[in-house]
Amino acid sequence: MRYTQPLVGNQHIQTYLQKTIKNGTIANAQLWLGPEHVGKSTFLINYLLSLNCQQRTAEQTPCLKCQQCQSLQRDNYTNIIWLNAADKAVKFDAIKQARGSSLHSSLYQGVRALVIEQADRLHAAASNALLKLLEEPPVGLYLFLLSSDRERILPTIASRCLTLNFTSVAVVDLQAGFPQVSSQTIALAQGLPGQVQLFLAQPKSEAQRLKLLTTWVQIMQTEALSARLQLAQSWFNQDKSGQSGLQPVLSSLSLVLHDILTIQAQHVAQSPDLPYASELHVIAQRRTLAETVAALHKTQTLWHRQLTTPIQKKLALTNLLLAI
Repeated sequence: MRYTQPLVGNQHIQTYLQKTIKNGTIANAQLWLGPEHVGKSTFLINYLLSLNCQQRTAEQTPCLKCQQCQSLQRDNYTNIIWLNAADKAVKFDAIKQARGSSLHSSLYQGVRALVIEQADRLHAAASNALLKLLEEPPVGLYLFLLSSDRERILPTIASRCLTLNFTSVAVVDLQAGFPQVSSQTIALAQGLPGQVQLFLAQPKSEAQRLKLLTTWVQIMQTEALSARLQLAQSWFNQDKSGQSGLQPVLSSLSLVLHDILTIQAQHVAQSPDLPYASELHVIAQRRTLAETVAALHKTQTLWHRQLTTPIQKKLALTNLLLAI
């Protein structure tokens, strides 16, 4: 686990988490909601380090030197089970293991925790095991569920958790957190610190994201379906497996539609650092608010479908090109 300082954005959550450590009021089950790459995992790593530290500072930050901190930073710490529900291997047994490890808690020092990323993607058996864990929580075990999709979390699970809502970060906070990064990179990150870090670690990913966004803007400026299909041709060819190739395409369309919706609903100018900013305003003027909302709804519906159901990529994209 790598400690990150300073954290970027969501200051109110930073303050709240520090207070829970100071006052000893940590909720046993927590649901952390927010967009992918907003920083939920980074916040949680910092939180777990602080909770386990034997020599915390007055600001409730970890010393990074004690035995507990060293073990966590080396990922040599058996009291924390970290799962990702997108991995199909996350099954009933993995959650059952958390209960079992808590029963032997006297063998270990420090906080015991079960972390499930993308908790909205748990399958039925794992969800039932998780619900049982919440209904009969083992003493001393903390549960953290991370998700970017509140609607896909079972109500019976969500109602038993304290919910923290992470929001996209303001441009000024991203600039302060990443002073070495260009204004265009900040704009393309769409308020997500993790996206900036991804761009820095994988420079090609920024170019790929810009190409996807620009292509969608070009498509929305074009009326003829044949022209739209021509612009989207590379998406049909580059991946024939279905879901994996659809996700970045749908994600980029969702971002473009959100930007258009912001212009239409709030009359807020988009960042001039986006190379297609002026085109967005033209598109926003040409279409109604209702049309944008409908297109966004269709995009999100298709996103949810492709997560769980095999679909024909070409047919799905063609229908989407007609709808927007």
